[in-house]
Amino acid sequence: MPIIEGSEDEELAGLTGDLEGVEEGISLANRRGDERGSAAEKCDALLRRVHEVLDVHARPTYLTVEQRELQQEYQTLDYIGTYSNVSKRHIEIPKVQDSIMKWLLFAAVGISCGLLAFFMRQTIDLINEKRMKTVANLLNVSGGGNSKQYFLAWLYLVGTSGALALCASLIVVLYWKSAAGSGVEEVIAYLNGVDMPRVFNVRTAIVKFFSCIASVSSGLPAGPEGPMIHLGAICGAGLTQGRSKTLGVATKVFRKYRNAKDHRDFITAGAAAGISAAFGAPIGGLLFVMEEMSTHWKPSLTWMIFFTSMASFCTVSLFNSAFDAWVPTGTFGWFLNKAAVLFEVKTIIQLNILAIFPSFIIGTLGGIFGGLFTILNVKINQWRKRTMNTNTKRILEPVVVVVLFSTAGLLLPMMMGCSPVKTAETEGERKMWVTENSTYLATFLCDSPDKYSPLGTLTMGGNEGTIRRLFSRHTNLEFGGGVLFLYFVLYFVFACYTAGMSISSGLLVPMIVMGAAMGRLVGSLLVQASLSNEQAYLSVHQWIDPGVFALIGSAAFVGGVSRLTVSLVVIMLEISAELHFLFPIMLAVMTAKWVGDFFTPSLYHSYLEMKCVPIMQLQRDNSDIDLSKHTALDAVAGEPVCVQLRESITRLCEVLKMTSYNCFPVINGRGLLEGTILRKDLGLLLCTPEVFEQNGQRGKLLTHRQLQDKDSSLFLKGTTGSMKTDWHHVVGEECLENTFIDIGPYLNRSPFTVQTSFSLDLTYDLFTSLGLRHLIVIRREKCMGVLTRKDLLNAALEERLCGGELAQYHDSIRPEWTAEDQLRAEQEDSETTPTPTPSLSPGRSPTSAPVRGSGV
Repeated sequence: MPIIEGSEDEELAGLTGDLEGVEEGISLANRRGDERGSAAEKCDALLRRVHEVLDVHARPTYLTVEQRELQQEYQTLDYIGTYSNVSKRHIEIPKVQDSIMKWLLFAAVGISCGLLAFFMRQTIDLINEKRMKTVANLLNVSGGGNSKQYFLAWLYLVGTSGALALCASLIVVLYWKSAAGSGVEEVIAYLNGVDMPRVFNVRTAIVKFFSCIASVSSGLPAGPEGPMIHLGAICGAGLTQGRSKTLGVATKVFRKYRNAKDHRDFITAGAAAGISAAFGAPIGGLLFVMEEMSTHWKPSLTWMIFFTSMASFCTVSLFNSAFDAWVPTGTFGWFLNKAAVLFEVKTIIQLNILAIFPSFIIGTLGGIFGGLFTILNVKINQWRKRTMNTNTKRILEPVVVVVLFSTAGLLLPMMMGCSPVKTAETEGERKMWVTENSTYLATFLCDSPDKYSPLGTLTMGGNEGTIRRLFSRHTNLEFGGGVLFLYFVLYFVFACYTAGMSISSGLLVPMIVMGAAMGRLVGSLLVQASLSNEQAYLSVHQWIDPGVFALIGSAAFVGGVSRLTVSLVVIMLEISAELHFLFPIMLAVMTAKWVGDFFTPSLYHSYLEMKCVPIMQLQRDNSDIDLSKHTALDAVAGEPVCVQLRESITRLCEVLKMTSYNCFPVINGRGLLEGTILRKDLGLLLCTPEVFEQNGQRGKLLTHRQLQDKDSSLFLKGTTGSMKTDWHHVVGEECLENTFIDIGPYLNRSPFTVQTSFSLDLTYDLFTSLGLRHLIVIRREKCMGVLTRKDLLNAALEERLCGGELAQYHDSIRPEWTAEDQLRAEQEDSETTPTPTPSLSPGRSPTSAPVRGSGV
């Protein structure tokens, strides 16, 4: 992210001047021969060394050259509409049919998400059921298995798992890499105001859907919930626009909603519908996007998103109740509990006040292990980025991992032995700890149907089956402490490595699995420490049930990784129907968040930092810079590139060609600000010869509807907003001489502006609260610079405000307000003396301006 325009040696000198105290790193880099390289290579080596010794959770204070270039690739969004003279004439009073149409679109998004979740769920269940039945048959339940049958079972298990993992990675790596991962962090970035390329593409949805089915069915520690959030967001982005570059369709349908604000609202609703469909948690879905995803919220949006989540939940519950692994149940029209409540626990246990203490311990462990999981996963992904640098490695990596995981999941239970199935018994007032019915247990790994494998029940039951077993009540004897510990370590290691591979997969269900195993282990140890007889318990001791603490542990671990609070508590209640354990779940989640925040940011935000996505937090990260001591002008990167109200075609083409800016201040003949115009709008005007003024003949004034039609016709070409467009070729050489455009009717007459003395702290709040893309800094109506979100990120602010040659350079282009300036301003007010404009003159190349400023 370049801060100033100058030589690489000047940039390196400024950065090394700010990094006092790391002379050892500089000398080490010099001893390695970096002094023979370019200045940029030396700077990269130095900063890489500094980053290694920094805390893992610290945001890099300074960005390397590679990170700056990566961050510059991201463009941001403006959720504030353009108010030009042309658009004002088009403003109409909202009609009833417009409101009805918008509600119908929200309903369509919810129903679409529900159908996608239904198809995904039924297909995954069908594949898992067929695979496990075949393994059980090969192991010959009735007579016990021999070595040949064990080998055939292993071969079938790893063969099918490897084939499914291969399919999951193959279509992602070779066809559409943007479908990799869960997609949650990309949706977060978009709703924060960052335009993520290809995230909401039709190809992304298709590849993510099939890759997720294959990866989850393969037996990898992965879940479908994250991809469902992304798929829901794609439904909201695509169904409501009426056009698609991928499909080659650009209709006039729904063009009323083709603006960043409405697009954001539909994507937010789609993400909430994805959570609702995946977990059966409509209220949790609403709260999830409100707490974790959406930076900009309004009360009216709450009702629309709640309606979308409700439509999604009803759709997926209705169809899942009618089918079981694509086998009709004959109950269509009924809403069955097993379909509506994902991990329903039918046995009710009363809460005791003493459960607060183990809940606090579980919350602490959830924060510690959640932070450890985040740190290790980020390190693994950084290593993966360096080493998995070919398509072959990316394709084969999931295959190798699933073969190892499936092998361990089959062989370790055989080595651990079997335990007897124990049914419910009572001894007077004492109740006996039991196991579940043999139908739910891995009896096929033993030589008798009356025995089961405790570890095999966990490793061979699938993610959702394992969670149900861990949540079960009165079943302390089902899993011993050693089994739970071994399973937790095994699953933790493989889940930590799996997240980030080139497949479509989510992490929410694996986090619930790990947390449930951790919580049940704590509950099992509590039983051993509290009860003299581990085989039985009195009614007053029923609260010491390992299944209860498994539920609390799952919430704690998810909170330790994601740092969710309110939405997480509601989701856990909705998926378990355990409202009476609300307080210990709240306590564990809050404790996990506090402890986790001490170690590292949340996993999703760590991913965004690793990808150098320029997101702005509602509250700034801890920094040595006190923004209240600085002004808005202190953050300006350099002199802005302005255009005149009546500008020549030649200069407009030159400006668009030589700069990457997306917003240009528009000034009058006296250099005073009249408004702003976006790069996209300038490109649209240049593609419309009717507006050109040539040979003294005025151009045609286009209406807002005509501009929309022109934008739709150019949408498939992607011309108007592209940085690579050759505008001289688009306009034509014959139109370059003595041809002008009157920008006045099309510019935004209501840009957000602040004075140069405006507090930088309040400037940051303006960006986060209003969702701004550009903010004009003025001094008595004269444009002094353009602020963007990239100018207010920690790295940019610290490089600009913390001294060194960078700050000296910035001071040189920002002189103090003098008495002469005051006199000149008074003369401007009386319209007696024109002021030199900061715009580029025809003889001045746009490249002399800084690379940043209004460049996003």
